[in-house]
Amino acid sequence: QVSQYVAEGLERARDGLTEAANLRERFVLGTSVSRRAEAAAAAGESSFRSFMVAVQRSGSSVAIIQQYFTNSISRLLLPVDGAHAAACEEMATAMSSAEAAAYKGLQQCIETVMAEVERLLSAEQKATDYKSPDDGMAPDHRPTTACTR
Repeated sequence: QVSQYVAEGLERARDGLTEAANLRERFVLGTSVSRRAEAAAAAGESSFRSFMVAVQRSGSSVAIIQQYFTNSISRLLLPVDGAHAAACEEMATAMSSAEAAAYKGLQQCIETVMAEVERLLSAEQKATDYKSPDDGMAPDHRPTTACTR
């Protein structure tokens, strides 16, 4: 049950990331930046943060569960033939399920960040930002507007 609770919580958080990705795909056309594209970017950022909070909470829950299992359940099952090994195997399966859900969401977070970087660079980065000055002066190494966003 706990594994299902943790995995479902992460899945719900991933739904926000999926919705933000769908908005991004729907509203980002070429290099034009519209209010809708900005809204999609904001939804992506909000979903990213929500997912990270869900991962943090899930991590805390998993740590508590593992500690309780080790300190209580595991000790009670040691004298019972096969019960300890079966419980350990079930615990490992449950943790693997939670890790898989977190992994999928983290992959979506990376995709969200990369899409936003690509959008910002294509919309706001200028070709002249890459050119060295012709006057022999040292290039300006300050970040451009696109890089600071």
